[in-house]
Amino acid sequence: RPVLRSTVSEIRPASSSSSSIVGNKKMRPSFKYKTSSGYYGNHPSDEEFAPLIRSRQPRRRKGISNHQGKRNNGFCRTCFTFLCIMFGGLLGICVGWLLLAISSSPLADVEVVGISNVLGTQKELMFNLQVRAKNSNWWTIRMTNTAFSVFASSQFVPTMSLDDAVSPEPNMTSFGADPAEFLGTIYHLEDPLIYQAGGLFRPVTSTATSQIQIKNPGATKDDNSGNERWSLLIRYPYELTVRGVLKYQTLPFMPWLMQLHSARVCKMSRIDPATGKISDDVSMPEKSICDDPSPVEGS
Repeated sequence: RPVLRSTVSEIRPASSSSSSIVGNKKMRPSFKYKTSSGYYGNHPSDEEFAPLIRSRQPRRRKGISNHQGKRNNGFCRTCFTFLCIMFGGLLGICVGWLLLAISSSPLADVEVVGISNVLGTQKELMFNLQVRAKNSNWWTIRMTNTAFSVFASSQFVPTMSLDDAVSPEPNMTSFGADPAEFLGTIYHLEDPLIYQAGGLFRPVTSTATSQIQIKNPGATKDDNSGNERWSLLIRYPYELTVRGVLKYQTLPFMPWLMQLHSARVCKMSRIDPATGKISDDVSMPEKSICDDPSPVEGS
């Protein structure tokens, strides 16, 4: 069938004029020329009416979506790295603590080596307790929990008060060092005993001092007779005895997971209130408080 088509030559004429007009229309580039499938009433399937250059479909702008995906991936990688670091740190702490717990060892040769600076009145008893121990760990160890009792005894105990004595010499009765007057029990040290850290395979022996203070020595909730006997006892030379246990833990970290160690101690010193002299050279009787096999309170 005959087809009418308006064709514009794409070949420039040989003439020098490059701005000729064909059919009162300017030449247009072929990529801007468009035809519609229904132009001139022809069937849309006719290939002759297909555009010479296909129209380009607009590209989808993926820049924003790609940037959003990269940002999400970076955030996930950061979270994963942070979790790995946290897990590695916790694992390292647990392994280190386990190695310390395995390598730790309790104190050795724990003993009270002296009692000094004794100040005794009816209302208060104060003295310094010196404890020596050997530490083979490479960190310091502190002692704060205790369960030891303090006793006082005298070979000469007056049977009456000096104010009521008729003769200038009071009536004295000779007794042995036992039985002793109970003065009180210490459960916590205000000044902890701190032992120096040892080196690698080289234990260090050190002496720590703590001040002990007892209010109203010998008195109980319902009985003050012990405090009255103490007030008579301190007028003469007497023996001061410390007996009980010292408690500590080898690791200062996570103390609730560590075993509580204890060391039994006993020390007797002679106090002369008149001169203030303190002597550790005390002749032990056949049976003393330190030889008592009964369990110590709180041990």
